[in-house]
Amino acid sequence: MKTLKIQIPTGYEIDEQKSTFQEIKFKVVSKNIRDRIQTIYDIFSLNGTTEEDFNKKWNKDLFTTTEIGLGLELLIANAYNEGRKSDWNDGSWKRYPYFYMQEKSFRLNGVDDRSGCSDAPSALCFNGSESEENCRDAVSKFLPQYKQSRLGVK
Repeated sequence: MKTLKIQIPTGYEIDEQKSTFQEIKFKVVSKNIRDRIQTIYDIFSLNGTTEEDFNKKWNKDLFTTTEIGLGLELLIANAYNEGRKSDWNDGSWKRYPYFYMQEKSFRLNGVDDRSGCSDAPSALCFNGSESEENCRDAVSKFLPQYKQSRLGVK
């Protein structure tokens, strides 16, 4: 078996949708994280995992629907934060979504601003200068996952 190593140019990534085994195509990596995240598969990829690996780790026989949803929520926040952890000592604002939580009318109620304390674990907070925009974008794209973690419904 022969192996061919491809050196990906800086600022580019493999365009998986347009590439084939015979022809590898590249696309420019957007600097804006909201452009790079469109599907749950982007969330998995940015966290260095796959849906299959996630489902093995968060086995539905071992974890509740809410716990699995929380696992997804952790991955969502980490992807938007591009791996940066919340630093509660730096005085910067962190954002966290809160919801109107009735199953038939589950929706974003607002984005909570926190600097030195939080009702939410730091791993679930959105960090950085665009934290509010990222938080709102995440909720708009992944509302079913938030509903799963908050209400325990899939």
